Amino acid sequence: MAIAKVKIVFGRSSSPNFQNALSLAEKLPTYISKGKGKSEKHSIKLDLLAKDIKYASNLLNLLEYISSWKSTALYINGAKLDQLWLFQRTLAQVCSCYAERRSLPRGDDYCCGKDAPDQDKKFFGCRLEKGINYHDKGYSYGNQAQWYQFGSLSKDLSRYNIDKKLIIKTLRAYTEKEPCMLCPAFSWERLLSTANELPNEIDLKGNKDFVLKYSFHDSTKPLGIHKRREGHAIRVGFTAKDDSELQSERNVPKIKYSDVAAQDRAIEEIDNIIGLPLKHPDYFSEVCISPHTGIILYGPPGNGKTLIAKAVACEANAHLEIINGPEILSKYWGESESNLRRVFDRAKKSAPSIILIDEIDSFAPSRDKVNHQAEISLISQLLVLLDGLKARGKVAVIATTNRIEAVDSALRRPGRFDYHIEVPKPGLQGRIDILKVHLKNMKVGRGIDLSILARRTDGFSGAELAAVCREAGLLVIRRAIKAGMKSKKVSVLKGDLLAAVDSIKSKRLAS
Repeated sequence: MAIAKVKIVFGRSSSPNFQNALSLAEKLPTYISKGKGKSEKHSIKLDLLAKDIKYASNLLNLLEYISSWKSTALYINGAKLDQLWLFQRTLAQVCSCYAERRSLPRGDDYCCGKDAPDQDKKFFGCRLEKGINYHDKGYSYGNQAQWYQFGSLSKDLSRYNIDKKLIIKTLRAYTEKEPCMLCPAFSWERLLSTANELPNEIDLKGNKDFVLKYSFHDSTKPLGIHKRREGHAIRVGFTAKDDSELQSERNVPKIKYSDVAAQDRAIEEIDNIIGLPLKHPDYFSEVCISPHTGIILYGPPGNGKTLIAKAVACEANAHLEIINGPEILSKYWGESESNLRRVFDRAKKSAPSIILIDEIDSFAPSRDKVNHQAEISLISQLLVLLDGLKARGKVAVIATTNRIEAVDSALRRPGRFDYHIEVPKPGLQGRIDILKVHLKNMKVGRGIDLSILARRTDGFSGAELAAVCREAGLLVIRRAIKAGMKSKKVSVLKGDLLAAVDSIKSKRLAS
């Protein structure tokens, strides 16, 4: 019987939903609260047996509140999950799938895919298992590798030998990380039995269902086999040019929500507005509503507006296109508009995607204050692209600005950039959190009280706090070189950080 040990940990948050999350957590068994204030920690440990998922609903409701908080961490069988939204989605599917199974008389046959509309779809004992199966819409993202992609061709290309050991190894490697193990109907024995029932080899001369597949780059090089359907062969897996080349060209940042400090409220808002449609587009299509096209992040410079946009792309596994003036603007008539169209086209092809327009006030200022026809034409082109963005839910547009009042009013109307989220300067606790983020990878001495440092940096932006840490590191390096110290003995001390604060303050006054 499968056992999933689930552990959830979260700390105090400035989110308005903190009390709601706390109420839900208290309803779950083994809820523990430790510490107060800065050191406050809330944790839940659940041993979810395969016969019992009664806590799943409360668990999902809790994660709906806390998944975007930087203090939140979720572990399954001791392994930390980076993408909490994916766990939420799959757990919700487990509950839905199990409820459907109970409502049908087929029992185990439902899980194995027997009597399914397409008999070629093998579920290996679970419709939610990932790694080898081809899943129905609503159960996974895109086309997963088919079981017949695991094997080798004979020298004369007449037979294809199925590698069952590799299939089973892949099933184990992927499934052990999936919340499908929480399902009461999940069975390793049934999954492995289905894999062993596969044929040992396929006779390509006598079997008209399969044909050879060749390398896209070398049409004479056979790679394996693929399925023939309705009289023609379709490409699957890595042989499809669109999939392989597109995946290699996608730009998904590696910045997570946990890397952004002091902006819990902004992160929660943008995750609900932009993250939800990118991660769960099927829900929007079922309810028949169009997600918001874009939002504007505004506030003083250096407080994480661009960082938040990159974090949203990372958490949603979305391709990121960044638009800034120098890369778009051209001295040739019409070329700037063409460059802009190309960015939107790339985003559509690599969907789910986010288009980030950095400092939109310089890129698309109010047309009342623009004298050049070329600038007016570029703004008009952006309006056309936003209005014609049919891939809503798959492509989102985020703009950042320090002066929201300077952005053209036509861009700020509903249907375009209709959500405006403030990203303010951090407060005292926010400055402590930012300093922790920047100092966690630095070699720091003992006895440093970050609260003292945070009070000394009142009014500092996130970028200035990062500059303080960098300046402190430079002071240490210069001192160590002069004293002839070995690099291994160098560490940042309290005095270095305080001196760095004074140095940054003097530069602020000088500027």
